[in-house]
Amino acid sequence: MSEDKQADTLSAVAMGAIEAVFLEGRGQMAGRARKLLREAEIPGSVTSAEDIVQEAFLEAVKRAEVLRNPRAYLFKVINTSVRRRVGLLARQRESTVLLLCDRSDHCNDFAELSVRRLTVADAIDQLPVAQRRAFHANKVLGFTQEETADLLGKQPGTIGVQVAKAVAAITALVSVAAVCGWRMGW
Repeated sequence: MSEDKQADTLSAVAMGAIEAVFLEGRGQMAGRARKLLREAEIPGSVTSAEDIVQEAFLEAVKRAEVLRNPRAYLFKVINTSVRRRVGLLARQRESTVLLLCDRSDHCNDFAELSVRRLTVADAIDQLPVAQRRAFHANKVLGFTQEETADLLGKQPGTIGVQVAKAVAAITALVSVAAVCGWRMGW
Protein backbone atom coordinates (compact mmCIF):
# COMPACT_ATOMS: atom_id res chain seq x y z
CA MET A 1 0.00 0.00 0.00
CA SER A 2 1.42 3.38 -0.94
CA GLU A 3 2.14 6.08 1.62
CA ASP A 4 -0.68 8.32 0.29
CA LYS A 5 -3.24 5.51 0.59
CA GLN A 6 -2.09 4.75 4.15
CA ALA A 7 -2.47 8.41 5.09
CA ASP A 8 -5.93 8.55 3.50
CA THR A 9 -6.95 5.36 5.33
CA LEU A 10 -5.65 6.71 8.64
CA SER A 11 -7.45 10.01 8.07
CA ALA A 12 -10.69 8.22 7.20
CA VAL A 13 -10.48 6.07 10.35
CA ALA A 14 -9.78 9.14 12.52
CA MET A 15 -12.65 11.07 10.99
CA GLY A 16 -14.91 8.03 11.45
CA ALA A 17 -14.04 7.96 15.15
CA ILE A 18 -14.89 11.66 15.52
CA GLU A 19 -18.12 11.17 13.58
CA ALA A 20 -19.10 8.29 15.88
CA VAL A 21 -18.43 10.44 18.95
CA PHE A 22 -20.47 13.24 17.37
CA LEU A 23 -23.45 10.98 16.67
CA GLU A 24 -23.37 9.27 20.07
CA GLY A 25 -22.29 12.03 22.43
CA ARG A 26 -23.32 15.36 20.96
CA GLY A 27 -26.35 15.69 23.24
CA GLN A 28 -24.34 14.87 26.34
CA MET A 29 -21.63 17.34 25.34
CA ALA A 30 -24.18 20.07 24.70
CA GLY A 31 -25.69 19.34 28.11
CA ARG A 32 -22.27 19.64 29.74
CA ALA A 33 -21.61 22.92 27.92
CA ARG A 34 -25.05 24.24 28.99
CA LYS A 35 -24.32 23.31 32.61
CA LEU A 36 -20.92 25.00 32.55
CA LEU A 37 -22.37 28.14 30.96
CA ARG A 38 -25.19 28.25 33.50
CA GLU A 39 -22.75 27.80 36.41
CA ALA A 40 -20.58 30.59 34.97
CA GLU A 41 -23.70 32.77 34.58
CA ILE A 42 -23.06 33.30 30.87
CA PRO A 43 -26.40 34.01 29.20
CA GLY A 44 -27.46 32.18 26.07
CA SER A 45 -27.60 35.53 24.31
CA VAL A 46 -23.80 35.76 24.64
CA THR A 47 -22.89 32.23 23.59
CA SER A 48 -24.76 28.98 23.24
CA ALA A 49 -23.84 25.46 24.26
CA GLU A 50 -24.28 24.29 20.69
CA ASP A 51 -21.71 26.85 19.49
CA ILE A 52 -19.20 25.59 22.02
CA VAL A 53 -19.76 21.97 21.02
CA GLN A 54 -19.42 22.80 17.32
CA GLU A 55 -16.19 24.68 17.97
CA ALA A 56 -14.90 21.68 19.94
CA PHE A 57 -15.65 19.36 17.05
CA LEU A 58 -13.88 21.71 14.64
CA GLU A 59 -10.80 21.56 16.89
CA ALA A 60 -11.04 17.76 16.98
CA VAL A 61 -11.24 17.56 13.20
CA LYS A 62 -8.04 19.60 12.93
CA ARG A 63 -6.27 17.10 15.18
CA ALA A 64 -8.12 13.98 14.09
CA GLU A 65 -5.07 11.99 13.12
CA VAL A 66 -3.26 12.42 16.45
CA LEU A 67 -6.19 11.99 18.86
CA ARG A 68 -6.20 8.79 20.87
CA ASN A 69 -9.45 9.48 22.69
CA PRO A 70 -11.63 11.95 20.73
CA ARG A 71 -14.40 11.94 23.34
CA ALA A 72 -12.10 12.94 26.20
CA TYR A 73 -10.45 15.55 23.99
CA LEU A 74 -13.83 17.07 23.11
CA PHE A 75 -14.87 17.36 26.76
CA LYS A 76 -11.54 18.97 27.57
CA VAL A 77 -11.98 21.49 24.74
CA ILE A 78 -15.53 22.27 25.93
CA ASN A 79 -14.32 22.90 29.50
CA THR A 80 -11.43 25.05 28.27
CA SER A 81 -13.67 27.02 25.92
CA VAL A 82 -16.13 27.91 28.68
CA ARG A 83 -13.29 28.91 31.05
CA ARG A 84 -11.82 31.10 28.31
CA ARG A 85 -15.19 32.78 27.76
CA VAL A 86 -15.59 33.37 31.51
CA GLY A 87 -12.22 35.13 31.58
CA LEU A 88 -13.03 37.16 28.50
CA LEU A 89 -16.38 38.28 29.85
CA ALA A 90 -14.86 39.16 33.22
CA ARG A 91 -12.22 41.32 31.50
CA GLN A 92 -14.86 42.96 29.33
CA ARG A 93 -17.10 43.63 32.30
CA GLU A 94 -14.21 45.10 34.27
CA SER A 95 -13.29 47.35 31.35
CA THR A 96 -16.91 48.52 31.14
CA VAL A 97 -16.94 49.28 34.84
CA LEU A 98 -13.67 51.17 34.47
CA LEU A 99 -15.02 53.18 31.55
CA LEU A 100 -18.20 54.04 33.38
CA CYS A 101 -16.72 55.10 36.68
CA ASP A 102 -13.00 55.76 36.34
CA ARG A 103 -13.25 59.51 36.64
CA SER A 104 -10.77 59.27 39.47
CA ASP A 105 -8.78 62.45 38.95
CA HIS A 106 -9.88 63.53 42.42
CA CYS A 107 -9.90 60.04 43.95
CA ASN A 108 -6.57 58.75 45.19
CA ASP A 109 -8.14 56.34 47.66
CA PHE A 110 -8.15 52.80 46.28
CA ALA A 111 -11.00 51.76 48.58
CA GLU A 112 -13.17 54.63 47.35
CA LEU A 113 -12.42 53.73 43.73
CA SER A 114 -13.31 50.10 44.47
CA VAL A 115 -16.60 51.19 46.04
CA ARG A 116 -17.40 53.22 42.92
CA ARG A 117 -16.67 50.28 40.66
CA LEU A 118 -18.76 47.93 42.78
CA THR A 119 -21.58 50.46 42.71
CA VAL A 120 -21.54 50.44 38.90
CA ALA A 121 -21.42 46.64 38.87
CA ASP A 122 -24.39 46.54 41.25
CA ALA A 123 -26.27 48.98 39.04
CA ILE A 124 -25.68 46.78 36.01
CA ASP A 125 -26.84 43.73 37.96
CA GLN A 126 -30.07 45.52 38.91
CA LEU A 127 -31.13 46.09 35.31
CA PRO A 128 -34.06 44.06 34.00
CA VAL A 129 -32.82 40.96 32.15
CA ALA A 130 -33.69 42.28 28.67
CA GLN A 131 -31.91 45.59 29.28
CA ARG A 132 -28.90 43.89 30.86
CA ARG A 133 -28.53 41.50 27.90
CA ALA A 134 -28.90 44.29 25.35
CA PHE A 135 -26.46 46.51 27.28
CA HIS A 136 -23.95 43.69 27.65
CA ALA A 137 -24.02 42.67 23.99
CA ASN A 138 -23.98 46.24 22.68
CA LYS A 139 -21.76 48.12 25.13
CA VAL A 140 -19.56 45.40 26.62
CA LEU A 141 -19.11 42.98 23.74
CA GLY A 142 -19.24 45.72 21.12
CA PHE A 143 -21.94 44.27 18.89
CA THR A 144 -23.84 46.71 16.72
CA GLN A 145 -27.53 47.30 17.35
CA GLU A 146 -28.38 45.07 14.39
CA GLU A 147 -26.08 42.26 15.56
CA THR A 148 -27.48 42.52 19.07
CA ALA A 149 -31.01 42.38 17.68
CA ASP A 150 -30.14 39.22 15.75
CA LEU A 151 -28.56 37.64 18.85
CA LEU A 152 -31.54 38.41 21.06
CA GLY A 153 -34.28 37.91 18.49
CA LYS A 154 -35.53 41.49 18.76
CA GLN A 155 -35.89 44.46 16.43
CA PRO A 156 -32.92 46.88 16.22
CA GLY A 157 -35.13 49.72 17.46
CA THR A 158 -36.10 47.70 20.52
CA ILE A 159 -32.43 47.08 21.27
CA GLY A 160 -31.71 50.80 20.93
CA VAL A 161 -34.44 51.63 23.44
CA GLN A 162 -33.31 48.91 25.87
CA VAL A 163 -29.67 50.04 25.72
CA ALA A 164 -30.66 53.70 26.17
CA LYS A 165 -32.83 52.81 29.18
CA ALA A 166 -30.00 50.68 30.63
CA VAL A 167 -27.48 53.51 30.29
CA ALA A 168 -29.95 55.99 31.82
CA ALA A 169 -30.69 53.64 34.74
CA ILE A 170 -27.00 52.96 35.40
CA THR A 171 -26.24 56.67 35.26
CA ALA A 172 -29.08 57.49 37.63
CA LEU A 173 -28.18 54.77 40.13
CA VAL A 174 -24.51 55.71 40.14
CA SER A 175 -25.38 59.41 40.48
CA VAL A 176 -27.59 58.73 43.49
CA ALA A 177 -24.81 56.71 45.08
CA ALA A 178 -22.28 59.45 44.38
CA VAL A 179 -24.48 62.17 45.87
CA CYS A 180 -25.42 60.08 48.90
CA GLY A 181 -21.90 58.83 49.36
CA TRP A 182 -22.82 55.21 49.96
CA ARG A 183 -22.57 51.93 48.11
CA MET A 184 -25.83 50.46 46.93
CA GLY A 185 -26.27 47.24 48.87
CA TRP A 186 -29.43 46.04 47.23
